[in-house]
Amino acid sequence: MNSESIDQYWEEFKGGRRESFGLIYKHYKPLLLFFCLGKVKNIDLAESFASESLIKTLTQENPEKIKNLENWLFTLARNLCISHLRTVKRHNEILGELYADKSIGENPEVEQKQSLENINEMIKQELNDSEFQLWELHSQGFDNHEISQKVGMNPKTVANKKSDIRIRLRVLLKRNDY
Repeated sequence: MNSESIDQYWEEFKGGRRESFGLIYKHYKPLLLFFCLGKVKNIDLAESFASESLIKTLTQENPEKIKNLENWLFTLARNLCISHLRTVKRHNEILGELYADKSIGENPEVEQKQSLENINEMIKQELNDSEFQLWELHSQGFDNHEISQKVGMNPKTVANKKSDIRIRLRVLLKRNDY
């Protein structure tokens, strides 16, 4: 499929022909998958980010505002990958700070994983199910608007709940000497 036919399908989709998106999806899915795989080095995450980019485009309220579909899709995919990588980096920084504060020195990957599991278990016990779900989505890099759509809350409510959760978790971590 060439770029002219993709452009034609995109124009049809913007004109209200929803079934045209299937051909767009089929064309861009493998391209986005390989793009994301190059960034996150994990096939499951790459698959998820590629699909999410396409789904966000499909559900876009004003698709006519998207001038260049390919740039739009790859920008979405890149941003999802970057958000994930930042979250992973921040988790590693937090673990590094925890180990540094306890003067453990070098920490093997197994100890890091165990520590993260212990922290996640403490968090799960501290929060109720809906709070924990919100926190997990936040930890995965979703923004307030995306979280609000997934859990059915107002974005402002999500922001307020995240703030409350952060305060409770700080107290919890201090109480447990983290």
